[in-house]
Amino acid sequence: MPEADPATERRRNPPLITGEIPSPTNPPSGCFFRTRCPLSVEACAEAEPVSQEVSSMHKAACRFAGDLFAKRVSVA
Repeated sequence: MPEADPATERRRNPPLITGEIPSPTNPPSGCFFRTRCPLSVEACAEAEPVSQEVSSMHKAACRFAGDLFAKRVSVA
């Protein structure tokens, strides 16, 4: 998440996204982002995630979204 302080933001090293980029013409089964997600588990390949409300102004389609938002856990 970006910081409001520009000096702090310039020093930040954002995590690099690794993994295979999903093909738009031949998408993976289940979650479209599972090939690049550090939290991906077998269940992510079996079914597309359902969109869920994690706050009054935010929805996410990830089986871990509610837990991550509640705990404010960093996936980096």
